[in-house]
Amino acid sequence: MARRRGPDHVIPKGFFERSAQVSLPFRFNELGQVASTRNRAEQIANNLATIILTIPGERVMRPTYGSETKMRVFEANDELTRAAISADLRKAFARWEPEARIEDIRYSGPEEIQDEIEEGSLFIEVDFSLVDSEERPQPRYTASIDVGGRVSEVRIL
Repeated sequence: MARRRGPDHVIPKGFFERSAQVSLPFRFNELGQVASTRNRAEQIANNLATIILTIPGERVMRPTYGSETKMRVFEANDELTRAAISADLRKAFARWEPEARIEDIRYSGPEEIQDEIEEGSLFIEVDFSLVDSEERPQPRYTASIDVGGRVSEVRIL
């Protein structure tokens, strides 16, 4: 079954599972080519990282795109701040990445992994599954994001 996008445009079933998109952040692969994602889960993980790392108002023509996570990095690393970040992220993910079903959001900060990240950083792991995946049981994926940077890995749980 195909999904319709617009009056005359039909996207074949399975198109997004097979399509490769430019990997974010933009970079080159080991062959000097523009790096691309390998599958839909990796693309969604990149999209989640982009939402986390973009401050609302930063994108021209999309003033509400993103989350306030980067603005909260220097707040107290406590349960209240993490709850506020979680609420903001779930709202932003629901609006800007409807292809992902968010299962869990976990945090690490300077107290938990002092040797790995700097003060004023936040490491977020987002567990998600694909909304319209036909696989049963549905695989869960984890996107590991350093708020200072990039998606460090995507793994199947």
